[in-house]
Amino acid sequence: MIEKVISNRSSNTHYWVAGSGDACIVFLHGATADHQLFQHQFEFFGNNFQIIALDVPAHGKSRPYPDFNLKLAADEVVRILDAEGVRQAHLIGQSMGGDIAQLVAQYAPERVRSLISIGSSPIQPPYYSALDKFFLKITPAILRASPYRMLIKSIANQVSTTSEGKQYMLETLETYTKSEIVTIMREVYVGVQAYQTNHPLELHI
Repeated sequence: MIEKVISNRSSNTHYWVAGSGDACIVFLHGATADHQLFQHQFEFFGNNFQIIALDVPAHGKSRPYPDFNLKLAADEVVRILDAEGVRQAHLIGQSMGGDIAQLVAQYAPERVRSLISIGSSPIQPPYYSALDKFFLKITPAILRASPYRMLIKSIANQVSTTSEGKQYMLETLETYTKSEIVTIMREVYVGVQAYQTNHPLELHI
């Protein structure tokens, strides 16, 4: 894959391109992961599609990134599509990546050919009960109070069912400080309640 960088006033977003084809797939990873979350999909889909995978702002090589939020990340996806001359793309997002994809579909629907959201929360404020909102509000404080090693091991164990996946997540999480993890999670929990989006389409390949 070829690494590229797109810059704005204060930060850089790193992304990778590969493959060929008339259609483009953008892979969007979950919170505290990076573009390598989809490493096993790149070669398979690259045989028939143009592939774009990014380190979402505030993640991986796209750090430091002040003022990270889900809408900002969605805007960066559109800027990357512009830079690559892609009119429409299939968006595939895992967890937080699915939230970002939903926002791209909301604010730039003409750029989205289809969308798959994997294990993501709906960007639909009415979906969340008062109890949901309470736990979303207090979770960053719980994360902040957790011992660092226990926190990253817990996250790694929760987000994967395979030993390879857990090891990847643990190694990736070790590159983040606790403060970075808490900031990312806080912005995700706020973001899933802050916007109203339409129901996404699904991509079947």
